[in-house]
Parts: sequence; C-alpha cells; structure tokens
Amino acid sequence: MILNEGVLCKMSLLYHYTSLETLALILKNKTIRFNTLSAVDDLEEAKTKDMGSFGQYAYVSCWTKSAEESIPLWKMYTSDMTGVRIALPEYPFVRHHYTEGNFYFIKDVDTYINYQQVFEDDKVSIVATDPHLEEIQYTNDENDLFPVIKHESYPGIVDDFLNNCASEGSFSYDLQKLGKYKRNIWSFQEEVRYIIMAMPMGMKEKLSFDGNANKELIRRLNCLELTCTDMYLELDNDALSSLQVTLGPKMNESQTLLLQSLLHEYCPNAKVRESSLKNKIR
Repeated sequence: MILNEGVLCKMSLLYHYTSLETLALILKNKTIRFNTLSAVDDLEEAKTKDMGSFGQYAYVSCWTKSAEESIPLWKMYTSDMTGVRIALPEYPFVRHHYTEGNFYFIKDVDTYINYQQVFEDDKVSIVATDPHLEEIQYTNDENDLFPVIKHESYPGIVDDFLNNCASEGSFSYDLQKLGKYKRNIWSFQEEVRYIIMAMPMGMKEKLSFDGNANKELIRRLNCLELTCTDMYLELDNDALSSLQVTLGPKMNESQTLLLQSLLHEYCPNAKVRESSLKNKIR
C-alpha cells in the first residue's frame, strides 16, 4: 500500500538513496554494507598527508538526516531516479552481548559487531564501540581533509585494538579524523555516516604471532595492505519492521510492482509513499 507523506510516523530517521536491486539484497540478507573509504565517490577521502590512502581502514555506510528529498542524491545514487530512498531509525543493527572472557573481552560488552563472525573470518580487528555515527563536517581546510596520521605517542591518541595498540616505538597512529571531513562542494549531501575502524589483522591470526603481532600489524599499516574490502552489519528485525520507502520520482508501474512484491516477501510492514517530486521532473 502506498501512503501519503503525512501518514508516515514521526521518529528520528536516517535516509539512504539506493537502487531497487540493492534494496533487494538489503532485505533478503537483512544487512547493511560498509565500504572502505577508498571506494566511496569522493576520490580524496581516503588520502592522508603522511600515510597515503590510510583512510582505507575506515569502513562507512553513508546516509543523510534531511527528510526533504534531494534531486542531486536521486540522480547520483539511483538509476535515472528510478530507485528508492529508504528510511530507518538510527542504529538499526542487531545488538550482540558478550560476557567477560568471550573473544578476550575484559568485561561484559554490548556491541553491534558480530564478533563470532569477525573471529571466524579472521581478516580484521574491530573495537566494540563501533560503528560510530558521524555528521560530516564540510570544509576546505587541508589539515582536516588530509590529516596527519603518524604522531609521537602519548596516552589516548589511538584506540586499543584488542589490548594491543597500533604503535611503533615512540610513534602511534591517530584515527580520529578519518571519514569525518569533506570539501564544501559536497555539502549538498547533508551526510551522516556510520564508521567502523578496522585493523588489517584477524583476531585468530593475531594470537598466532605469540606476542609479536604488533610488529606485523605496523608493517601492514605502513605498506597499506588491505585484508577486507567491505563488511556487513545485521539489521534488527524491529528496526526493519519500521522501514519507510520513498519511490523514485521516475519509477514506472512495473518497477513499483516489483518493489511491492519485494516488500511483501521480506518486509510486509514497510511504509511506502510516492516521491514529492513525481510529475515535477522531466
């Protein structure tokens, strides 16, 4: 059923423009994909001042807070404006609970990261506090756009990846600015994004180095080795049941029927509405 805009429930929502094909994968697999920062549309984003494309160790899922439809976003992220805009509540991911000792946690932890899967895949290490949600800051300041990563060590400059900081002698790596800044020309996106920082060494692999894992990790970081090109977080069923879908302004009848069939199969409670731009764009 296609609803009028006023029927949609009021909640804190984030919006994501995508193709009908990608929506099918989201619903079938109940996951959201995170891409490495080196794969986003802004070619500068992964670059740093001193460590090349070090931003590739940040994995992002890009959304917007703006409830008003964006013609540029429709054009950039859907095929001829025939895709969809989905809306979900903030942090729509499955929460996992691990007790002290599980996966070497030193205390009980609630996290959106499926550590069982991360452990089995054995490609990366991730801190339990990720993903974190960042509102993109738009600037032309080169110091923010291309941050310095390698610093003289001091307490608190880097996250402790599984009790083994990414540090090298008297130096450490500052990840705090990665994925947070874009040039002013991108400000039309009004972007917010979920960010996962991942070090290129699996948890099981780390144990195999018998205490010398940090040396190998630093070598990989300096050589910009990438062990994982993307990752997925599972969607919570309750969050998914509140899914809202806006039809692309140029979506035709057959595409609308395919969408309705898809939602009937995987997300029957989703609310669907026509675009406010329908019949207003050639």
